This record gives sequence, structure tokens and C-alpha cells, in this order.
Amino acid sequence: MDAVAYGTVELDAGMKPKTDVQLSFRILDVIIRVTRGLKLGKKAYLFPYILVLPAFLLIGILALGILLMLWRGFHSFSPGENSEGGLSFDHYRELFFGYGSSFYLKTLGRTILVSIVVTLTSIMCALPVAYTITSTQNRRTRRFALIMLLVPFMMGESVRTIGWFLILGNNGALSWVTSFFGREIGLLGSIIAIWVGMLQVMFPIATLVLLPAMTKIDRDLERAARSMGGKSTQVWLRIILPLSRPGILSALLVVLTLSMTEFAIPRILGQGKHPFVANTIQQIYFERGNVNFGSALSTVLLLAVVVMVLTIGYFGKSRV
Repeated sequence: MDAVAYGTVELDAGMKPKTDVQLSFRILDVIIRVTRGLKLGKKAYLFPYILVLPAFLLIGILALGILLMLWRGFHSFSPGENSEGGLSFDHYRELFFGYGSSFYLKTLGRTILVSIVVTLTSIMCALPVAYTITSTQNRRTRRFALIMLLVPFMMGESVRTIGWFLILGNNGALSWVTSFFGREIGLLGSIIAIWVGMLQVMFPIATLVLLPAMTKIDRDLERAARSMGGKSTQVWLRIILPLSRPGILSALLVVLTLSMTEFAIPRILGQGKHPFVANTIQQIYFERGNVNFGSALSTVLLLAVVVMVLTIGYFGKSRV
């Protein structure tokens, strides 16, 4: 059978390439022509590094911002003159030992505690969902479940938070339903409201992170355990959870990091009564105009996140 050349591959005569394949071949041809036009010669090995240069620039800008934040956190600031002074630990003394240290430490403790609770409950909810999706044999059902997981990502976090604001408010849907039982319940402005809002955001993320690990589990092991009289609880504890441990570790890291830096949900659903560290940093930066003190608090938050991530990684690595 005759073959016709198309791009960098050959296709059988009479066969038309699909649109996406055709586009990929054209992109590949353009890249090859560009590399040939550069005439790198013996320096052709540099081309892969050129491709990743934009990523390195982006990471470099982020690293520069972190270094600037660390630098400003260790410099004093004069609010009256609106000027930066010399090297000083004044901001950290104020955070841990100053007049308002109890507020900052309480805010940091609240952020850590709620983030841990949200992370654990998100993974507890995501495990059975990820297991059900990967165990379903019907392809349409799996696709429908994945679509339902991805739908929340099509809306911004603020939009979803406003939705919970309408549900949990004093005159919201929850208050209307509970009024039939003789008592109107409004959760807006409470820790529970913040937990519910964050759980709705983090649960799909945890599920998507767990799916690859759940997919790799050999279902024959589960069937063998059940055939030998193993109960569902024993199968979960001795087979599914140990084999899905890498996915659980990844979900812990991702969800905890995102929860620790949460801003919109505590601000809207918490009504400012239970601020997170990110809310306090925003207030210091934009309302008080003290960039140096805000940088110091940002550094403390960054260190808290790094310590928690390293702790999870250490214990997770020793068990994987």
C-alpha cells in the first residue's frame, strides 16, 4: 500500500489524520524547523534548557519575592515617616511577645487547627469516592462522576463561597429548613461555616489526587481477601489503605498547603470573626500599610507550612 508523507510521519494512502493529530504534527514540524534554523550545531544539547527557561524565570521571580519578603521582615518600619529602617527583630518580638501577640498566635493556631481538620475530613470523604470511581466498570458512570468532580473548578472559589453564604446565612436556605422544626439555625460567622466551605473546596481536590493511587490497586487482591472470608473493614484496613498510602500522602500535602493559605472563605463565611493568617496579612498590608510587619507574619506562615509539610513527608516516607 502506498504511503504519503505528512509532517514527520508517514500515513497510509486514503487515511486522513485526525484534527488533533494533524495539529500536533504541524507544531512538531515548526519546532524542528526552528531548531534547524538556529544552527546550534555542537550546542544542540542546549535546546531542552532553552525550552524550560520560562519555567526557571517564573520560579526565579517567585524566589526573588520570597527573599524580598524575608529581607523586609527583618527590617524595622516607621509608620509616621513611612520609611524602612535597619536590621531588627522588632516585628518578630511584636508577633510573639508584644501587646497583640495573643491575637496573632491565636490566629495562627486557628489556621493550623482548622486546616488539619479540613484536610483529614476531606481525605475521609475522598477515599470512598475515589474507590467507587475506580471500581466502577461502566465507562459512562465514571465519566459522569469525573465531570461532577470537575464542575466546581469551573467556578471561582469566591462564587462557591457566596453560594454557601446564601445557604448558611441567617435568612438562608438552612434557616428556612430548620424553621419547620421550631428553631432557625444560621451558621454564618462560625467555625463550622468556615469548615463546611473549605471542605466543599478541598474535597474534589483530594479526590483527584487520590484517583491515580486507587487506579493502581490490583482488584484481584481485594477479591482474594473477600474469598478467604475477609470483611469489608479488614479489606480496607489491610489492602486498600496501605496500597493507596502514596496518594493519601500527596492529598495530605496538597490539601493542607492550600488550607493553610485560605483567604476568601474565612473572610466571607467567617464574617471576620475568625480570621486566618492570610486575612490578617491582608489587613496589615493594605489597611495598616506596614509591609515589613506583614512580611514578618508571612514568613511565620511560610515556616509553619514548611514544617508541617516536612513532618508529613518524613512520617509518610517512613511508611510508604
